[in-house]
Amino acid sequence: MTHVRPFLEEVVLDAVAASLRARGQRVIRLDASGWTADDDLYRELGAALDLPAGFRHDLDGLSGCLAEVTAPNGLAVAFVGYDNFSAARPDTARAALEIIDDWCVAAAARGQHVSCLVQPPIS
Repeated sequence: MTHVRPFLEEVVLDAVAASLRARGQRVIRLDASGWTADDDLYRELGAALDLPAGFRHDLDGLSGCLAEVTAPNGLAVAFVGYDNFSAARPDTARAALEIIDDWCVAAAARGQHVSCLVQPPIS
């Protein structure tokens, strides 16, 4: 994953997020520490990115909706506490980051800067 940046410390992630904001990018910060089900990810990310209310809450639905999200001024999705979600739902947590990375790559091909910040890193 080339556009998913892992951070050991939340304070460092927050500093990078502040730098991105100072450059005019939108930063969405999501606390995943309490997520225990796949739907937690879909609900929170969907609301933060203003995905259509009826999007399918599964990996294919997430991928399809993200493909429609544009970020002309730049966008970073910052997850904190992601290790807790990964412990509860390891396959979904890993696959979601891969989908987000693919979205970032596609955005870069359109000349848009989209990135993902994750704290702490997951294995």
